[in-house]
This record gives sequence, C-alpha cells and structure tokens, in this order.
Amino acid sequence: MGITKFLLILLSSGLLVLSFVKDNSKHNTKQETRPLVEFYKATAYTINKNEVEQLIQADKTFLYNNSKQLYNASVVLRDKNIVDTINANYIKQKNNIFYLKGDIYLENTKGLSLKTQSLIYDMNRKNIYNNHFFTAVYLKNIFTGKKLFYDINSNKLKANDIKFNINLKGGS
Repeated sequence: MGITKFLLILLSSGLLVLSFVKDNSKHNTKQETRPLVEFYKATAYTINKNEVEQLIQADKTFLYNNSKQLYNASVVLRDKNIVDTINANYIKQKNNIFYLKGDIYLENTKGLSLKTQSLIYDMNRKNIYNNHFFTAVYLKNIFTGKKLFYDINSNKLKANDIKFNINLKGGS
C-alpha cells in the first residue's frame, strides 16, 4: 500500500512538472543561421572543360546551404564571348542571381561600364537591373538615370529619368 501511494505521488508530480515546462521550439520563430564555411582573403574559381567561368575574390566569404555572402568582393563572370567584371562592398549569390550593394562598379566586354549603389545581376535571364541612381558609360557616351534594366544578350539599356551625353564623331 505504501509503494502504491509513493508511485501515485511520483506519477502526479511528474505530470505536474511536465505541464509547466515551456516548449521553446514553438516560441523561437527566428532561427540563427550560421555559415557552413567561412573564408577570409579567398579566391574561388568555377571551371568547365574549356575555360574559367567564374572568378571570385573577397575579403570575407560565407557559404550557406543555398547561398553565398561576399564582402569587399570582385567577381569575373564569363559567358560565351561576354566577360563581366564586378566590384562591390557586399554581394549575396543565390540561385545564379547576384544581389549587390555598396560602391558597385561593373564593366563588360560589350563596352558598358556602370556605377551604382544597388544592383541585381540575374545570370539565368542574362539581365542586370536596379531601382536606384546609376551612371553608365557605353562606347564613350555617358548615361545617368534611375531604374536601370540592361539585357546582356541584346545589349539594350533601359532606364527612367535618363540623361545622356553623346560623343559625335567628327564634331567639336
């Protein structure tokens, strides 16, 4: 009889304690993500059987499950006959899309150079675009504006509030 009472008290006190314990997994909605790998002052290459497709240099590189974050980075992208060189303070790469921020300078072999503070480079669609002020130079002609859209394959540039200076051959 004493053992039965003891077991009942033990069981009821265990149930009582369990009812007061919080489930922290339900309340912690914001998860901290930590990089899988960190590199400092690193250079990375993506190579196919014919050439180097990508060259990435960065002061800091953080690799996550499905993205990369680069700080003070320089990226060289090669696709067929087009080579794009990009420098930026911060680059996040996810699913072949580069999200760039801070002192961005882009130059390509089609004659375009571009300066801005925010830019998205979509390698899947071969587009470069932003919603911020930019300055571009194309074949010695200077363009400034907002909301840039540049199609890499067709070499067409669109923008809002655009202003340009065009160099005329033979003119003074």
